[in-house]
Parts: sequence; structure tokens; C-alpha cells
Amino acid sequence: MFRLKHILGCLLFFTTYGLPDVINELNVESYLGHWYQVYGSPTNTIFQGYGTCITADYGLLENGYIDVLNSQLNKNSELETINGYAYYKNYSEPGKLTVHLNGVPVDSPYWIVKLGENINNKYQYSIITTPSGISLWVLTRDIDIFNQFYAEEVKDFLEEYKFKYTTIIQTDCN
Repeated sequence: MFRLKHILGCLLFFTTYGLPDVINELNVESYLGHWYQVYGSPTNTIFQGYGTCITADYGLLENGYIDVLNSQLNKNSELETINGYAYYKNYSEPGKLTVHLNGVPVDSPYWIVKLGENINNKYQYSIITTPSGISLWVLTRDIDIFNQFYAEEVKDFLEEYKFKYTTIIQTDCN
């Protein structure tokens, strides 16, 4: 019962402050490729566990869906992966994707609420959440460049919308 009250309290907290709008334009080609997760919601541990060295790789499938491969090192430093695909339920909402991960019983919303600048046809970072705002993923192409040029901008955005987040460890990832 405590857990249910806690979850409902979190949902109320996020609903009260409102979420940022999803992006209204996405160049899918610029979104493909390798990403490192630098920040995540503390609630992500419910389904991701306490992973480090979290990455996402996106490619384009023949049917137009986006191929998804998520990887992390678990608490025993063992590699864990899960794959699937992302798709649009409504093409007129380019920031609202849905992700199907193999072995997971339900598909999940993947709402892009902010993108970094597009350099050499690659977005430099992406901020993703869900309709409740309870989950959060901040991805970047290059951790050093992110920390040097984008970290403060992203933190300001997360604080403006009252997102709770933790830093994802990205050291000793070999």
C-alpha cells in the first residue's frame, strides 16, 4: 500500500508542474546511431536495475521502424542487453514514439522533449520522458563534449520542469 501511495504521489507531483511539450520535428536519420545515457530518473531502476555504462544504438529497419539495442553493465559488471524497435502510433506527432522491447509485455511511450543541436547530421543530445514524466533518459553522442558544452543547458531544462535525475556512471565501461 505504501508503494502505491508513493507512486501516486510521484504522479501527482509531475502532473502538478506539467511536462515540457514534445518536439514537433524530428530528423530520424540524425537520431540514428550510438548514444550514451548520462542522466536518468531514479525510478528507472524499477525496470533497468542499477546499471552503469548504459548505451542505446538505433538503426533504421526496412519497414521504417527504428531498431533499438539497449546495453548496460549490471551490478556484477556483466553485460545486459535488450533489443526491440520504436515506431509511431501517429506520424503527425514526431516527438511521440512507442518502444517495443522483446520480452517486455507492454510497449512503452518514448517522448522526446528536447534535442541538442544537429552537428554533422547528428543530434548532440536527447531528453526523453513518458506521459507521466516519471521516467527520464538523457542521451548524448559524446560524454566529454556533453559535459563541456551541454550539461548546464540540460540541467537547467531538467530543473525548470522539476525532473528528478541521477548521473549514470560511464567509467570503466570496457
